[in-house]
Amino acid sequence: RPTLTRGAIVPDAFTFESRHDYAAATQETGISHTRAGWWISTQPLWSVVPQVAIAAVLQSFAPVPAQSLTLGILGFNVIVVIALVLLAFSDRKGLLAGGNGTAAAAWWILLTPFIYLVMRAREISHYDVGGWSGLIWWIVFAVITPFLALLAYFGLIGLAVQ
Repeated sequence: RPTLTRGAIVPDAFTFESRHDYAAATQETGISHTRAGWWISTQPLWSVVPQVAIAAVLQSFAPVPAQSLTLGILGFNVIVVIALVLLAFSDRKGLLAGGNGTAAAAWWILLTPFIYLVMRAREISHYDVGGWSGLIWWIVFAVITPFLALLAYFGLIGLAVQ
């Protein structure tokens, strides 16, 4: 066994090959974004603002009975939930087709899009970076949507009054 002394040159046979990352070479790669995933990430915006806009327009023309308005909003929300489930299945299919070995179950969307996006990001982190960006955008839209809804409501009421 060779001994090293101060100032000795180490032969190449004893150097560690650090240029090759064995962990990255054996790790599976996949994708982190799909079109359906981005639609789910923007859900607070496209599910709330149209409801407010439609309610504002209807109320500006003639008073709508509360029961009718409630039924309309409930019907719209049922359509939103069906759309979210279809988007989650499409997102899962796209992630698996993109090379991810596993993907979050689409049924997580029934708890909330937030829960689905958390579970989705956890699965994506095994295959690609950037899986948490969809969740971050969902949070951003959840924060700004109430302000946009108020702007839409008062903007449309203001237009109807003029």
